[in-house]
Amino acid sequence: MMLRNLLFWVVSGTAVGLLASTSALAQVAVDTKPPVLLAQITSAPPSRSDSSISLPPPRISDYWMSISLQPGGVLVFDGYAPDAATRDRFAEVSGADVNWLKLGSGAPAQYQQATELGLTLLSKLSEGRFALRANVVTISGIAATPADYDAVQSVLAAGAPAGVVLAMAEIRPPVGAEANVAAYGWSAVKQAGGQVEIGGMVPSAAVQQDLAGRVSTALTDKSQINAAAPEGFAAQAERAVAILDLLSEGQVAFDGTMWSVTGKGQEADSIAAIATILGTGASAWNVNVTPAPVVAVAPSEPVEPVTPPAETPATPQQSTPVATESEAPAAPAVVEQTPAPAAVSPPASSASNIALCRDEVNALSAQNAILFQSGAAVLAPGAAPVLDSFATSLNLCPDAVIHIEGHTDSDGDDQRNLVLSVSRAEAVVNALIQRGVSPDRLYAIGYGESQPVASNDTQDGKRRNRRIVVSVLEEHE
Repeated sequence: MMLRNLLFWVVSGTAVGLLASTSALAQVAVDTKPPVLLAQITSAPPSRSDSSISLPPPRISDYWMSISLQPGGVLVFDGYAPDAATRDRFAEVSGADVNWLKLGSGAPAQYQQATELGLTLLSKLSEGRFALRANVVTISGIAATPADYDAVQSVLAAGAPAGVVLAMAEIRPPVGAEANVAAYGWSAVKQAGGQVEIGGMVPSAAVQQDLAGRVSTALTDKSQINAAAPEGFAAQAERAVAILDLLSEGQVAFDGTMWSVTGKGQEADSIAAIATILGTGASAWNVNVTPAPVVAVAPSEPVEPVTPPAETPATPQQSTPVATESEAPAAPAVVEQTPAPAAVSPPASSASNIALCRDEVNALSAQNAILFQSGAAVLAPGAAPVLDSFATSLNLCPDAVIHIEGHTDSDGDDQRNLVLSVSRAEAVVNALIQRGVSPDRLYAIGYGESQPVASNDTQDGKRRNRRIVVSVLEEHE
């Protein structure tokens, strides 16, 4: 018989709605015919209110959100919010545009504290951008007034909420108040016994921690945070600490306009090693280093001359000497490189251009050819050609958002690895800006050792895990 007032609503094999009247259930209980299984209930039915059914938002594995403060005070929210109530709360903020903000479950536990920090900082800016991915936060922009700039520095000095990693904070003073940039100074002095003292100003706590972690000897850190650093300061300060390690004693310093190094080198080739670290940026430096003297080592005993064996006339087939397998020098490793695409004028962004841009960038990222000095965020000299190729490929999609992701292996402290990954991503961002890529579309993100692609138990696995990944995203993707 038909079951009256009984409704099953089945979607993909899961019952999501069930209505039954008491009389219908009683009729089923006394019916002598075998019951008919309409659907197997594999999960609890979702909550419903009156005639509507409330489904939870989809779970997001890579959870992120951002808030961009545009000139004029418009706050564009993008990414994900954990529920409609949170999105509605954001919509109540003055100037908010939450049309791009989607609902998704799986938000990090620190989501609320992190976004409150972002809104607090953005309220002091004339323009800027806050981003949250997992529990890692970045913030950049321009302070609205000198008083707001000081207020931002106070918030940053207090530190991020518990569990939130403030990976980057680059807040510039308001337009017209950049005079203090010229007075921006920093120094690191190494005594003959190896003791190092750092003083002056650094742009953020992350940079402060990163520089301190690069010093291999006893350290006294007296530096203070002042976000009004000139462009490229962090990368140059990393070079400075790497150079200091080559000195037996001396100083590296920045006087607001020029970098300098003075002192005594530990090795005879210290000057050449310094030149390698500086690379193409040597014009910004004054180098006055005395190399260590070359020490001649006398042989322990005279070496008897060896009379060569008589030569055997070579036959025509033997006119070219052939080394045996044991004598043959090891063949150099050959690395196939994708030739850099020809430079083109920036085309208007389109789906096809973004797809081509993404394909080329993915191929370049797969080469893992952006290399750094060991344990540092200083680009190796051989990274220049692949960075040129990246810049050319990114020219195909001039409006797309570009994420520069830094990853490390598991050696060392995980928090230091996180800071190192962010610093390396920032170094690549700076290199791309120098090659004409707009800074407004570049975002440095650090994941530390949290996303390995190979086992860290082998050297090859560690090499693969130390990588820079460049991702092309459509606007508001």
